[in-house]
Amino acid sequence: MIIYLSLFLLNLINILQFYTLAIPLPAPPVFEKIPHYPAKCYLPPESGLCLNNDDSVKFKISNDKNEIDQLEENRLLLHRFFFDSVTRQCYEFGAQECGGNENRFKTAKECMEICALS
Repeated sequence: MIIYLSLFLLNLINILQFYTLAIPLPAPPVFEKIPHYPAKCYLPPESGLCLNNDDSVKFKISNDKNEIDQLEENRLLLHRFFFDSVTRQCYEFGAQECGGNENRFKTAKECMEICALS
């Protein structure tokens, strides 16, 4: 009885090895490259508005006319564009030069060129 059982198991192992080698494996899955936007195009728009207390800072920094002119220029409201990844469009918004992030472009054309799908 033990001999028959051991022969049966050996035969079963041989059959399983034959079929596992004879049956070809399926081809590996092919993953397509998913198009995406550059990272900065996913950032929310941030206007970088200057604080109202910049006047006090202006006089503490220097009496140099160039620095004062630069501070005044930073306070101007600028027209900039940000990319919205949901609608895939660039929109205009008001911004100042006291901060902000990289999702800020000078023109709508520049915005669309940089934030094109890659």
